[in-house]
Amino acid sequence: MRLVSNGRGGTCDADRLPSFAAGAMVTTDLTLARKFYEEFLGFECVRYAPDRLLLRDKTSANLMKQGKRGGFVIDVREVEEVLHPQHLFNHWGLTVDSAEEVDRIREIALSDGETYGLTQVNKISKMHNSYQFYFSDLDENWWEIEYRNNGITNEMVFENGDFKRKKKPAETGEEA
Repeated sequence: MRLVSNGRGGTCDADRLPSFAAGAMVTTDLTLARKFYEEFLGFECVRYAPDRLLLRDKTSANLMKQGKRGGFVIDVREVEEVLHPQHLFNHWGLTVDSAEEVDRIREIALSDGETYGLTQVNKISKMHNSYQFYFSDLDENWWEIEYRNNGITNEMVFENGDFKRKKKPAETGEEA
């Protein structure tokens, strides 16, 4: 049994810690945001209050329907104004099955972006061993659509462990 902080000054068994369940974002137009989430991203949405909705992906929906943990929802609240617009590096990432799928989705973002309130669609790039593009929605939330090259998954990254920086000759006392 591994004990970790419970966030309240005590410890608890690490296996008993909860998993991520929800994130949050804001929108100035819940109706248009829902159209974007459902039609463009393929999420399932439910409006559970006049100014709020939950969205979830298909994996989370399946887990929840089976009564399993691990599902994740995003709670979206309608506000008058987005006070803290996001930056590209604060984005929500979605993984697809091929580079062709990234290209297809980007073409839709370019051709139908106005319909969904997209404000910027970046070029395709190849970073951190993936093929992707970024775009922002009507509320300046940033999204990434990516295909991971060589089948790399987040699980594989965790299995590889922490990055080990190679020391420069000056740090090791050796001559260059």
